[in-house]
This record gives sequence, structure tokens and C-alpha cells, in this order.
Amino acid sequence: MTVVARASARGAPFAEVERGSGTVLVVGAAALVLVLVTGALAVVTSVVTGHRAAAAADLVALSAATAYAGLAGATGAGASACALAGAAAAMNHVVLVSCSPSASATGPRVTVVVSVPCPLRWCPATARATAGVAEGGPGGAGG
Repeated sequence: MTVVARASARGAPFAEVERGSGTVLVVGAAALVLVLVTGALAVVTSVVTGHRAAAAADLVALSAATAYAGLAGATGAGASACALAGAAAAMNHVVLVSCSPSASATGPRVTVVVSVPCPLRWCPATARATAGVAEGGPGGAGG
């Protein structure tokens, strides 16, 4: 039995013409994996930044509402509560965008909006939270 090697149009055997095609395939697959991993990391970073913003907004609103309730009736209580909210935001490396104290029939409330910087340019997150003191004061023992 005689084996005849096929040749390409240039006359060289196919084995020589396809030399290096495996390398190109591996480089292409590695580039695809790199793009997919980079995209996944960008999505995870955005989600984590959003959760961090929500947690920071809750913390800042709770600290401001507690201060506002403790200063209830005092002159400048709202400004003092918002100053405390700004300090709490700075300690948590977030930016206090707005602070709105209000006295309602159910008690003092504070609404805050915070912004969290993100390592990526397009993903800064903003979150809003409202906190108030339960009826009866900070201990919640109404009566």
C-alpha cells in the first residue's frame, strides 16, 4: 500500500502550510477568556459598589436620625444631624449628596442620599435611605 501525501496549491505538504495554526487558536481562546473575565469583574464591581452604597446610606441615615431625635426641639437640630451625617459618610469613604431632616407626626425622620465612588469610571453608585426613631424614643418603648 502506497501513501500519497497531498500538497497545497504552492506544492508544499499541508502539514507545513498549517504550521502555527494551533498557536493562533490558543491565542484567540486566551483573548476570549480575558475579555469574558474582564466583563465579569466589571459587573461584580458594579454590584458590590451598589451594595456598598445602600449599606452606607442606611448607616448615615440611622446616625443622623438618632442625632436628630436626641436633639429634638433644640435650635439647629436638623443642621447638627446633617453635620453628623456628613461625618459618618466621610468615615465610610462615601459622599453625602443630600440630607433632609423632617419632623412628622410619627417622629423625627432624616432622608439622606449618598454617592460611592467606584474604581471604574462608569459605575459610581447612589443610594437613598430614610430613617426615623420608633415611637417612644430611641428605646422604642412607647406608651
